[in-house]
Amino acid sequence: MFFVHHTTRFIHFPCVFTSLILSEKMMFMMKWIAIIGRTLLGLLYLFSAVNYFFHLGDMPEMEGDAANFVTSLANSGVMTVVKVIEIVGGVLLVSGQYVRFAAIWLLPVTIMILLFHALLVHDGLPVPLGMLLVNVFLLYYYRSDLMAVMKRQ
Repeated sequence: MFFVHHTTRFIHFPCVFTSLILSEKMMFMMKWIAIIGRTLLGLLYLFSAVNYFFHLGDMPEMEGDAANFVTSLANSGVMTVVKVIEIVGGVLLVSGQYVRFAAIWLLPVTIMILLFHALLVHDGLPVPLGMLLVNVFLLYYYRSDLMAVMKRQ
């Protein structure tokens, strides 16, 4: 089942070697998916936060509980804190620095955006779902580095 190649002196196992090549291709694809995903997620957070502070675009009209919730967050100053968190996380994701920290840092914000759209707005759910998928993928991609944080002492 295995053979020694006469020029390389490596023992080749056909099944294992094929799966090794596939895993290298998969890792290459996952690397680029992580880079593209973190960049797009970071840009989305940056655009949202900059739009909040500088009013570059119109915000969609909200009614009922959604409008009350957003008004309460804005009047209390919580929305400003959330937008600063989004700016910091977005800059970290786009720059590629401290991506693991940014993925953990933005996960609660992403979950709140998803819950807001699911429970209050009942519209526009695909974007928050995509944001959550990218955020969870980044946590999965960097899982080996994050396991040290989760290690029990």
